[in-house]
Amino acid sequence: MFLLSATATLRTIAVLLVLWWLLRMYLRRQSARAMQRPTGPQRPTGDVRIEKAPHRLDRDTGIIDAEYEEIK
Repeated sequence: MFLLSATATLRTIAVLLVLWWLLRMYLRRQSARAMQRPTGPQRPTGDVRIEKAPHRLDRDTGIIDAEYEEIK
């Protein structure tokens, strides 16, 4: 009886490991595809743009995203 329980436990662990491995492979491929696509306009080094924030009627949110570039 103990041997049957151990076999079922090992089989369950093996199935979970295979599922984890497949999920990990899938997520790595998705990550690699996302890295290949440019996310925005390509700008030359040193190009600075100031873009106007979209006007919102709701002033309570008040959150404006900004990107900062470190200048050395």
